[in-house]
Amino acid sequence: MARTTGSHSETTGPRVRAVAEHLFAKHGFAAVSMRQIAAEVGVQAGALYNY
Repeated sequence: MARTTGSHSETTGPRVRAVAEHLFAKHGFAAVSMRQIAAEVGVQAGALYNY
């Protein structure tokens, strides 16, 4: 599916990284799932692979 004009990839990528770093620091790398990161960022888990 093509991106819409309301797409915010320029802010979502850095947000994914920031949220992942926060969760890794809080819970440890092995305890964090893609679904947890996606839920915090507000995207579908599969969308994380784009970032």
